[in-house]
Amino acid sequence: MTRLKQLIREAHRRSLWQVLAIYVAGSFGALQIVEMVAENIGLPGWTTAFAFVLLVIGLPVVLATAFVQEGGPIAIPMIMPQASTTATEEGAQAAPSEPPSVRRRFFSWRNALLGGAGAFAVFGLSTAGFMALRNSGVGPFGTLVAQGVLSDRAVLVVSDLQSTTGDTLLARAFTEALRVDLAQSRAVRVLEAAR
Repeated sequence: MTRLKQLIREAHRRSLWQVLAIYVAGSFGALQIVEMVAENIGLPGWTTAFAFVLLVIGLPVVLATAFVQEGGPIAIPMIMPQASTTATEEGAQAAPSEPPSVRRRFFSWRNALLGGAGAFAVFGLSTAGFMALRNSGVGPFGTLVAQGVLSDRAVLVVSDLQSTTGDTLLARAFTEALRVDLAQSRAVRVLEAAR
């Protein structure tokens, strides 16, 4: 139990809780923005999940960076007596500064931010590539208008559907739901049932 208390105390000292809170709040905001953009532009459904995976991968990196950058356990500095202030000013050389460890150089805030920016750049490029392929009609995710199968604002005829179970009420409800859904599309027009 004392090791757990020591670990919690060390995490508190290293401000991991604050880093975690900031990261979770920033991640929540980023996911809200991605969802809003995905709905407004018509991005595929995987974009929000992809952004979530990137944020989950970034969490241990940010926590490890915060842990490493704070340094080791608190040490009480040892005070050495000095002979005189003039001797230290004239002849003493400053102690060579200790070079940063490999861990501190690798887990730096600069590297963490560059890694996050790079990951979201890959996310943006893959989403933009998907949208470009979809709008140009390339691949299985190309729209019918982009592939040339339908012309823009083409008129579609929705006929009455039939149920294989013999339930005519269900068939009419499904036909009307399909007609209403297609009527909301900006790509096609639905011919009215009266015509």
